[in-house]
Amino acid sequence: MHLPIETDIPESFFEAEEREGYLVTAEMKTLWALEIDLLKQIEKICERHGIRWYASSGTVLGAVRHGGFIPWDDDIDLEMQREDYDRFAEIAREELKEPYFLQDYRTDPTACHCHIQVRNSATTAILKGDLEKKFPFNQGVFVDIFPIDRISESEKETEKMGKILLILKGRMYRLRDFYYGMGPGRSEGLAARIGRAMLRPVIKPILRLMQGAYRKVSMKYYRSGSTKILNTSLPPLKTKRKLYEETYGDGVEIDFEYFKIKVPRDYEKYLGELYGDWRTPVRGGAYHSGMVFDAEKPYTEYIR
Repeated sequence: MHLPIETDIPESFFEAEEREGYLVTAEMKTLWALEIDLLKQIEKICERHGIRWYASSGTVLGAVRHGGFIPWDDDIDLEMQREDYDRFAEIAREELKEPYFLQDYRTDPTACHCHIQVRNSATTAILKGDLEKKFPFNQGVFVDIFPIDRISESEKETEKMGKILLILKGRMYRLRDFYYGMGPGRSEGLAARIGRAMLRPVIKPILRLMQGAYRKVSMKYYRSGSTKILNTSLPPLKTKRKLYEETYGDGVEIDFEYFKIKVPRDYEKYLGELYGDWRTPVRGGAYHSGMVFDAEKPYTEYIR
């Protein structure tokens, strides 16, 4: 198999193996390899431009507890503090070349993720629930990059902000579904279809504006002086988490598979806030389980 990647990955990495009583298949290893390549593209841009980044959530847990991927996990998640996140988005839009693609509300507004995804356009990673909808936005294999924003020291204020973000995101998804003719209006009459056709030219700009509004709400406390921070792209917000700028610092490098990955400086505190007793493995399903994955065909082959 010839993968559409630039990173030189050891041949032995692709072999199926049992890890902690769990069989990691050759297909899963191939998906991991594609994600490692995307990580390396991100890392190169960050190193050239002095942009800070950190592994996030399960990727940190895998690095610290397993020395690599959690055996039953299927993705890489990253975080960047807002200043670095915005700089990366501006630079990567220009510097990433095919098959790599930066997906955000400017480049692919109907995706509606409210965070960046760096994708490999020559591959496929489509949630099975989305397959029949044939959404035409980029659905190649991806790495998520989440923004970390300053939030209020008050849990009540953060909860209120999270509710606003949740409402905004829900409205975006409904508007996107309307744009593509999904949902309750699927069996609509001629007049409704004509109305949709007339409105479609303005829906993409509206979605772009709504995601801009989402960003503005997320940055409400940007100049507040608060050092409490949180990933704001996945509402409802986890208001009980006590994560601060010093928790992240400039990050530290630890082993991850056959290379090193950057994690928050105080990664034990970070993991404790996210998972409680993180040292005891609890086998779960992969976050993106049920995904249609193809390393050799682009997503465009699946959405015709």
